[in-house]
Amino acid sequence: MTLLDKPIVLESLTKPSKSTTTSSSSSTRSSSAPKVTVKKTHNLKEKFDRLKQEDMDENDAMSLVWKDNKGKKEWGTKSFGGRGAHYSSEGMEDIVLQNVTLGYSGRKLLNPTTLKLVHSKRYALVGDNGVGKSSLLHRIASGSLPGFPKHANVYLVEQEVLGRDDCDAIDALCGEDDSTNRYAAKSILKNLGFTDRLLSCKTSELSGGWRMRLGIASALLSAETSGIDVLMLDEPTNHLDLEGVIFLENLLSRDVSESGISSVVVVSHDEDFLRSFCTDVIVFEDQTLKYFAGDYDSYLTDLAEKRSRHNRLLDSRVREEKRVKDSIARAERQMKKKKKKKKGKGREKRQKQISQRKKKMERIGLYRDDGKRYKLNSLKKMDVDMARLPEKVKMLREKQALQFKFPHASDVSRGGSGTENEIVFMLKNVSVGYGTNDPILRDLSLSIRARDRIAVVGLNGCGKSTLLSAIIGKFSDSSLYVNESDDGQIWRHRLLRVAHVSQHHLDELVPYFEMSPVEYMRDVCFSNQDISKLDARSHLAKFGISGNLATHEMGFLSGGERTRIVLALAVYSQPSLLVLDEPTNHLDADSLNALGSALNDWDGAIVLVSHVRSFCRAFCRDLWVIQDGSLKIHEGSEEEQPFHELLESYCEGVKRRCVIDVVDDRSVRRRAKKAIGDKNKRKKKKKGGHVRGGVERSALM
Repeated sequence: MTLLDKPIVLESLTKPSKSTTTSSSSSTRSSSAPKVTVKKTHNLKEKFDRLKQEDMDENDAMSLVWKDNKGKKEWGTKSFGGRGAHYSSEGMEDIVLQNVTLGYSGRKLLNPTTLKLVHSKRYALVGDNGVGKSSLLHRIASGSLPGFPKHANVYLVEQEVLGRDDCDAIDALCGEDDSTNRYAAKSILKNLGFTDRLLSCKTSELSGGWRMRLGIASALLSAETSGIDVLMLDEPTNHLDLEGVIFLENLLSRDVSESGISSVVVVSHDEDFLRSFCTDVIVFEDQTLKYFAGDYDSYLTDLAEKRSRHNRLLDSRVREEKRVKDSIARAERQMKKKKKKKKGKGREKRQKQISQRKKKMERIGLYRDDGKRYKLNSLKKMDVDMARLPEKVKMLREKQALQFKFPHASDVSRGGSGTENEIVFMLKNVSVGYGTNDPILRDLSLSIRARDRIAVVGLNGCGKSTLLSAIIGKFSDSSLYVNESDDGQIWRHRLLRVAHVSQHHLDELVPYFEMSPVEYMRDVCFSNQDISKLDARSHLAKFGISGNLATHEMGFLSGGERTRIVLALAVYSQPSLLVLDEPTNHLDADSLNALGSALNDWDGAIVLVSHVRSFCRAFCRDLWVIQDGSLKIHEGSEEEQPFHELLESYCEGVKRRCVIDVVDDRSVRRRAKKAIGDKNKRKKKKKGGHVRGGVERSALM
């Protein structure tokens, strides 16, 4: 995140020397934040991952027993843990684990629930930010979930694939000494779009999209070599361009025999992506896991129908209760009128009717979600499904709608025309590049007006982040230079104030994991301003960071919660131009809707890089496409060609260019399997299937 608080004017810039700095690169945070090495970043991330794991072990009563019996087959019997977990034999394909619990740092994430993963299913794991989706995946991948089948080969690709300074892409996948799989690894990386230049780069130098492709390539290599029983992808579309997303959609849609992946669990909030491959949905809410058999559209339809049915049942319950209460009241009034009369059969009959109606009041509103009959007097020790116990229809507690409250943009119209069409930034015939290399973008000519809503799209590595760096004036910090032609020009409004959210905004928070959001805001980002704790908490609360979240160590917060912190800090200084590079990463559906609505209502200019199509459609009006080193500007018009048509046309063009069946190239698969054939032959077999035990993570972790 970079904040440019001071008004800046750039009339004419040339390629700066190493010692030259520009006023546009000044930043509140960079002036006070210490430089942190990649090694320290890895160490801090590993530290908090380890603390979370230890805390989860302490919260799970069966963890110690599981560790003691990990090498024994007796786990799951009454004499070894007594948890009743299903121990799957080595030939069993489905995974069913009962009484799964999850929690850490005083937070209860899962009450005893059932984890069920069926062979050949492609699951979408959905839920709000912070409910514990990533924690559950890490628990499974680390082999620490008590009762999880030992023979299962599990692979996790994490949210953020961190780069390393000591290895290139092939070394990251295979290791320096493993020559057996290097040919297969190179083939997979080539199919994912890696060029020779990218293959030779250190992984820390790769952009976010190429790092995520590297994580996916590592999973594909594991599927080729030993097969994967459960592939878990945590926000895999983070940083991926549209071509990468379409490639992943087709990969996940393939049959088990083609991909070598038995079951898939994907955490994502991109609805267009989930619709393409999902066969089942796991809903993580109310500290339990709920399962829906069907694709994502069917799940949304079923959810709407259930809510409608629940509202009808609730209305029926209210009306029936009122009718019975009135009936009881009338009967009691009649009893009082005839109180002086002697007791007789009629009086006893009315008393019995009143008693029966009061008992009926207790049964009104009881129902089973599956619509089957139920019994009130079933044995309590029996299973709920066996006992057919009913539930009381109650008023659903509506989730408080999440809202992001942006401060007003700084006024750039003072002394100007004061209209939405006022230009605040302009490039004319400018080329942009790094160091002494050839320019990445050539002959740029563009302008940004005071209320523009611009979406920038293009393939990974095409120069989107480079363009944003040129807009925010980040030249000397990253060895970026601007080369102007004879008539070239760079111009900024003298009152322009810019805020920037980088694509690696979560990586920038890692060195400060031991700080709370309030401390980070006061002591790091705005240390030169006297911000009280109350003001800091008040501002963070406008983005859903309230209560314990504001004072808890950031290392224990979810990715979506950290993203909200970054967004809150970016707009604190009231910028007039907001430059967002993949801000949707890790945000859940509610947060995406809230952010889209807030950006649509905001009174400043926005330049956005994102490939979440539904989010772009929420507020963008113009489309900038970067391709082959040049920029094409498509201005949207509600009358002629609205933004959604521009975006759809671009998406269709990308789909036509995509090579859908690169992984199914038979020659590539034959060569890859030949390269790893000797390794597979050495694998031992046991009755019931292969012994492929072990859990894996992304090769870059």
